[in-house]
Amino acid sequence: VSTQSTGSSGINAEYGLLDGKLNVKCVACEVFVETLQVLVSLNASSNEIVGLITKACIVLKIEDERVCSYITEEFRDEFITVILRLILHPTWLCYAAIGPSCGEPPDIFTFWNVTIPGNKRTPEPLVRPKDGVPTLKVVQLSDVHVDLEYTPGSITKCGEPLCCRDGKGVSEDQAGFWGSLNAPCDIPLRTYKNALEFISKEIQPDLIFWTGDIPAHNVWKQSRADQINHIQITADLISQYFPNIMVYPSLGNHESSPVDSFPPPGITTEHLSNSWLNHFVEKIWSRWLPPESLETIGYAGYYAVQYSERLRIISLNTQYCDNLNFWLYLDNKDPGNMLKWLVSELSWAERAGVKVIVLGHIPTGRSDCMKRSVGITIESLTGSSRQ
Repeated sequence: VSTQSTGSSGINAEYGLLDGKLNVKCVACEVFVETLQVLVSLNASSNEIVGLITKACIVLKIEDERVCSYITEEFRDEFITVILRLILHPTWLCYAAIGPSCGEPPDIFTFWNVTIPGNKRTPEPLVRPKDGVPTLKVVQLSDVHVDLEYTPGSITKCGEPLCCRDGKGVSEDQAGFWGSLNAPCDIPLRTYKNALEFISKEIQPDLIFWTGDIPAHNVWKQSRADQINHIQITADLISQYFPNIMVYPSLGNHESSPVDSFPPPGITTEHLSNSWLNHFVEKIWSRWLPPESLETIGYAGYYAVQYSERLRIISLNTQYCDNLNFWLYLDNKDPGNMLKWLVSELSWAERAGVKVIVLGHIPTGRSDCMKRSVGITIESLTGSSRQ
């Protein structure tokens, strides 16, 4: 499996151009990054570095002053530990801060492979099942983003990434009781409960796929305790409304604190490691999953479980391909040995004639999943290489 970088239409990040026009915001961002690199070379203190990043966030109007101040503190340890060890082109950091108009995600991979066993069977053509054969009714819950501080009547257009929490709105600017469409707001807990109640009574699924992103979008001010609280409350409600239904969860990029921070298992320093999250969901998910599936969850947040004699369910920690998981820029070689494990699981299933459903949060075909992981995952699933 090999990878190569491809350009984006209309974007020339090298010169801060967007469709041939000077993108002043991107150029200013690059100036800040170059200044940051000078500070690092002069062994500036972490406070000086974080101060410059906060100022850049405010001056470039990435967010308002309050959000900028909180978000830089939220990412302080990760940024200092990860980014400052790397020599990154300014456009790469500006991509992370501003978005695709300022460049593309870093493509700094070392070349590595996961061995795919040879002598693969020729895939059999799919045949439509006969009428009357047993079926499964599946509900997928994803990106629920429950906001425990959602307040009806509050301001819906607050100028921050998440609103409907503070202040008193007027007329059409008021947060609704069940939620607020066309506004940067998440849903209140009551809406989540109502949805579960409807699903339990009207849909009555045989099983549930719960594929991550549970906490709200206030990513500038979230603690580990906040994330644990969100996961606990939402999981308990699923158990309440579906006491006899099997649930198969996956981690989303918003479950960590900071958001998108999923260091590989080799990072064991307490304030940097993600073991707190892996071990917590291992405990929470154990109500649905058998003991033999829990070890890999506590290790790196992925697992496999045999649903029936002919069906196996695999849940991946797709944050190990997340472009905004900065830890991967230090070491992106199969974090947690997950892809090697996936190949082993799929090889066994193929030999045993078992069908497999693969769950995850970030689809491997999206641009926010690193190309290296995309290629290897697709080859694992299909036996065909893809650049």
